[in-house]
Amino acid sequence: MSKEQLHGLMRDALKASDADQTEIVTMTSNSALTWYAENIIHQNVAEHTAQVQVRAVVGKKVGSASTTDCSADGLALVVRQASEAARLMTDDPGFPGLPSPQPIAEGPVGGWVEATAASQPGERVLAVKKVIERAERESLRAAGTYQVQSTELAVMSSVGVSAYHQYSVAALKAVVMGDDSSGYGLMSSADVADIDPEAVGERAVLTAVETRHPTEVEPEAYEVVLSPFAVEELMGMLAYLALTARSVEQHTCFLEGHEGEQIVAPIVSLYDDGLDPAGMPIPFDFEGMPKHRVDFLTQGKGGDVVYDSYYAAKM
Repeated sequence: MSKEQLHGLMRDALKASDADQTEIVTMTSNSALTWYAENIIHQNVAEHTAQVQVRAVVGKKVGSASTTDCSADGLALVVRQASEAARLMTDDPGFPGLPSPQPIAEGPVGGWVEATAASQPGERVLAVKKVIERAERESLRAAGTYQVQSTELAVMSSVGVSAYHQYSVAALKAVVMGDDSSGYGLMSSADVADIDPEAVGERAVLTAVETRHPTEVEPEAYEVVLSPFAVEELMGMLAYLALTARSVEQHTCFLEGHEGEQIVAPIVSLYDDGLDPAGMPIPFDFEGMPKHRVDFLTQGKGGDVVYDSYYAAKM
């Protein structure tokens, strides 16, 4: 859509709500995907998706509802459903109300590249072909995906929050298989021009070649060096399970009670920054609150966790 069109629909839906407070979060995406396996491209697909999440507050009762219908009627219906759900809930004495608006970073945050949104299937085919050809030179089999996606995220509430951001992502993935070995490659960026299929293919093929003919070893303690992809997988799960205020309350956060203490090696620093152009920047969260840098670990020392408005009020 566009900021004006989407915010207009959301603003009209808020007017239809009979709850004390209402919040609407809308995400729409255009996505195109090229699949390949056994060194053959076998599918090109494209889709448009939308997801709307509504939170309604009646007194200290909070209800939610969701839909994929972004039409005026669809939004009006889901707002009513969230309000009805709220009235069926028990009171939550700790609920502080929806957060008030705060200034969000203005100007070019980054994350949106028109060329990525306009990328065509033929461009993806040529990139995948390079990965396949590299695998074939080593008698390996390549499989994976090449996806391009453009997304808009909007948050609006009856207490004055109004946020909107567009971003794009291109991601090329390669899994290369041999008779007794395999390799993996991945590259993603907001800008499709940054994707280097030769580099993706080379990384996956090189790993598959170097790990051919594995041998058994006796059980004992070994020093292990993980690939960046393995580390990324671990860090993603760690962030999901143990770096939020909720995890602190549930005593599943390894940082709890260790702020400022040396808990891992000094070479390790870990932070979240929604404005860092090195990542996929989004300047606000799903409550429309501005993001800022949060340091979980600084040179191995324990730091802070991330909060939403509910846990910020509690803690």
